[in-house]
Amino acid sequence: MKMSVMSLVTEALVSAGSLAKDDWSTKIDRLSGRAYDIKHELNDFIQQCYGDFVPLLTTTDNIHVKLCQLQADVESLQSSFDNVVKSQIRDSTKEFEKLSVEHLKTSKLTDALEKLYLIHTSLEGYDKNFKTKQFFEASTWLKEIGNTLSSLEGDDLVDTSIYNALRTKFSWCQQNLQYTLDEIWRDSIVWTLPLDDDTEGTGTQLSINFVNASDGVSGQDVVHSLMTCQTLSYKLQKFAKNVLQYLFEPVVVSSFSPVIKCEGAKAVIKLEKKICLTDSTQEFHPDIVFGKVLMCLEFLYNHLLNLKLSPGTDRDEVLMSLFRKYVCEDTIKLLIDHCLRKSIPNTKEELNNYDKVAAVVKQFESSLQSMHFIPEEVTQFGGLIDFISDIHVHFGNQRCAAVLSKARKLMKMDIHETVEITSDAEYNDETTNLLHSSKLYKPSELVVQAVTKILNSEMSLSENTMRLPRFRVSKAAKELIELAYQTLHEATTSSPESAMRMVITTQDVFELYAAVVPMYHRESLLNLPQVAALHHNDCWYISHHLLTLGHQFSKLLPGKSGGVELSFAHQVPMLRHLGSECFLAQMRKQRDLLLECLAPLKKFQSTPNVDKYMIAERPVKQVMHQLHHLRKVWSDILPDNVLQTSIATLVNSAISEVVSCICTMEDISSEDSIQLKTICCVLEDQIPSLFPALDSDDSTDVFGKRDLTWQRNVRKWQRLAELIFVLDASLIDIVDRWAHSKGPLASSFTAVEVKGLIRALFQNTERRANAISKIRY
Repeated sequence: MKMSVMSLVTEALVSAGSLAKDDWSTKIDRLSGRAYDIKHELNDFIQQCYGDFVPLLTTTDNIHVKLCQLQADVESLQSSFDNVVKSQIRDSTKEFEKLSVEHLKTSKLTDALEKLYLIHTSLEGYDKNFKTKQFFEASTWLKEIGNTLSSLEGDDLVDTSIYNALRTKFSWCQQNLQYTLDEIWRDSIVWTLPLDDDTEGTGTQLSINFVNASDGVSGQDVVHSLMTCQTLSYKLQKFAKNVLQYLFEPVVVSSFSPVIKCEGAKAVIKLEKKICLTDSTQEFHPDIVFGKVLMCLEFLYNHLLNLKLSPGTDRDEVLMSLFRKYVCEDTIKLLIDHCLRKSIPNTKEELNNYDKVAAVVKQFESSLQSMHFIPEEVTQFGGLIDFISDIHVHFGNQRCAAVLSKARKLMKMDIHETVEITSDAEYNDETTNLLHSSKLYKPSELVVQAVTKILNSEMSLSENTMRLPRFRVSKAAKELIELAYQTLHEATTSSPESAMRMVITTQDVFELYAAVVPMYHRESLLNLPQVAALHHNDCWYISHHLLTLGHQFSKLLPGKSGGVELSFAHQVPMLRHLGSECFLAQMRKQRDLLLECLAPLKKFQSTPNVDKYMIAERPVKQVMHQLHHLRKVWSDILPDNVLQTSIATLVNSAISEVVSCICTMEDISSEDSIQLKTICCVLEDQIPSLFPALDSDDSTDVFGKRDLTWQRNVRKWQRLAELIFVLDASLIDIVDRWAHSKGPLASSFTAVEVKGLIRALFQNTERRANAISKIRY
């Protein structure tokens, strides 16, 4: 067998004097046998130690010596390959490759055995450090074991019992260390939270005892161990969440104050709710709130967050640098929303004194940077400084929000609370004075020339051009206009950015008015005539001021806005349409009520003779009662011309209905005509009382006997008078009244209507036929 193994390679080496008596195959076989023997021996040892848990009295030193000797022989053989075989053998490629493969397998096996031995020694080191509570060194051993096991992934040993036993041991050690560190963390950092039904004001309590925790284990060693085990981030994130929820939020949002107590190595911070007998707003002043938050942070930094993350590093990174990643941004937002926003000034005087608050904020942020809570090189957490730098913008936004809020409250007030508007008051009020003030408005030369030309000519404007008539508006509308003037006046003394924002807000007020009032007071506007009339007046009153509101302040606005022609006139048609539509809807409703009252007149012919007059008179009296009621409701609210036009429109509707009912009758007896005339005379007598003289001081002119200007608005009045004439006239009188379609009767009735009345009033005779033939155009 040995003679057959001898090859040309061996003979060449022997002849060269380089290999002596032993050949390469013999050496490789010998090394392979020794390697497999050591493998079996190491397998038995590990199986007994980690698989069967058999206590051994011998050590692993002999195995280690054998491994070292085997490694030295393998390296010597590799050197011989590199120095002798490769340089002298040229023609024996196949046999050389075979020897190389065998040698490579032996090398891999040796490396794997070394790694297994390294794992074993690391486990022994871990057991030793864990028993002595040197947790950082123990976690370091486990980290090395984990790296070694990871390097064996893909090797043939992964499927062996040796690898599985070591892997199981490693997992058990890892879980044991993590459980121990969790217990130490839980025992060292203790939260005591208040109960949900606590009414005594007991707050959160946090105790930290990391100096001599767990029989001599230092907090620094625990932090290093958790960092090595890669579980520190999770624990610190959970801790930061509790700090934000149970420490910072009660301190910032509620009136809790921190109290710190130190008992030896144990430090305790407790929140207590103090009753403030003075102004409660002082409890949320930035100086007080920042002091409380800083006290909490100093407590956390001094007793926990100043511990280093990793030992032996040049960078002095502490727990605070990791803690701030989870809580810094939320804390800054909490302070801005619940502290700094409450400190935004409400007046210009407070804004001028805001430098004190700015100094407190800068000092507070400097303290946070000294504790590494806010990194100096990063700016995204500098929200406090950014907020106070934009205090003018925040002040403007708050003022605008306050204006809109106040405007909305005014819009929701009851409309029936009214104030009287008189022409003298409106003409001499602040708005008119502003219009004529040279400081506010300086017209151009062309305007001056045009005005001079008009004044010198006969076409001059009346001094009553911009005056309002006497009427009433709601108290809310009056205060809304005053609010608009106050806001624009404040804009003239503000910064350019705030001024433009206030101008836009003033425009938004009237947009809001058009959206809120019709919806909020919808039922009242629909069902109460007085409220509808007041809303109509409010819209026209506001529109009157909007015509000149922008021009009064255009020259006073600061910055680039000054001099720009500011106008609110584009909102005038919207408000006028809003008021007109509301009042017209009420007019239509009142017209329908009047027509409903007059509906029984259509049954006049079908009613027995005894009840005819009663049935016909009652609707007319109801109509007049309703008209008098509306006049009484509207007389003190609407301007005189609007009141007269409104009542006249309703009177026209009532007259048209009465005349239409009579004209549609096909047969009217003499008695019926007398009753119908009586009813029409009731209307004729009582309608003038709805239109008293506007400017008459004579008590005898109460019912407008002399002032007949209202008849121009009651266009159906002549129609009623002509109907009364027809009901009591003869055929000759009717024909003469027609006067070949040129008489007064032709101006009120059509030929068809007159012929219908003649047929209904008179019997069918030749005289009636002749009269009808004369009624034509």
